[in-house]
Amino acid sequence: DPVNRALTKLANQNVAYVDSIALSAISTAVTNSAAAGAAWDNSATTAASILNDVAQAKASILALNQGYDPDTVVVNDADWAFAMAKFIAAGYVPRENSAANPALTGEFPTILGLRWLASPNVPAANTALVLDSKALGGMADEDLGGPGYAKVNGQGVEVKTIREDEKDQYRLRARRVTVPVVVEPAAAFKLTSV
Repeated sequence: DPVNRALTKLANQNVAYVDSIALSAISTAVTNSAAAGAAWDNSATTAASILNDVAQAKASILALNQGYDPDTVVVNDADWAFAMAKFIAAGYVPRENSAANPALTGEFPTILGLRWLASPNVPAANTALVLDSKALGGMADEDLGGPGYAKVNGQGVEVKTIREDEKDQYRLRARRVTVPVVVEPAAAFKLTSV
């Protein structure tokens, strides 16, 4: 059990590291941006003003007429919490269906046709990314092979345990050989000062 817990921890740390690199690459490549109408953590900010910020960013992407279809909003954990609390208070999420209520499930609903994701790895504070996840880019993975490495749950992470009998211990390894690629930076829009 200690080995399995350590492997899970290594794999999760690897995923977080790759997430931070990918979000940094996206944030650097995306140049279209605008400031939010008001900070989302401001007590006077309403759910409607948050939706307006996001809808304006989505409209800016659609106005390019490049065939983009924004489907995702990425924010840091704190901004996700502020937005979710305001959406729940405003009645924008289902109350009667406990399986779809984010206050009970911890999952964010689709609002304005956009899936909302939270990440502690958003590189710039108080920034939200509105994007077309299918057009923006992807991950270029390489399978190095190698004896003893096993894939973890389709995340691209490979783990390996190495038994060191002379020390009566295990050495653990985790890796993901990948490069984030931003192909269409115009498929995303940065909202600052959220």
